[in-house]
Amino acid sequence: MNIENINLIKLKNGNEAGLSYFYRRFFPWYTFRAFRYMRDDLDAQCAVQEAFLRLWLNRAQVDSVESMHEFLKRQV
Repeated sequence: MNIENINLIKLKNGNEAGLSYFYRRFFPWYTFRAFRYMRDDLDAQCAVQEAFLRLWLNRAQVDSVESMHEFLKRQV
């Protein structure tokens, strides 16, 4: 089992360490992705923070790391 799957299990179980891992690892990438469309750093960061909040609130629906990324892509 790799580190991402371990942290996905933590996330699904309500352990904030799982969310923190994905936030630290992918926040810059999703912010860059959002910035390409919004052209504003602050708006992009806010959109990504909202996406991670929604991920936390809907964590029970995430079945895999891939589905987590799909969820975040749709949110951003």
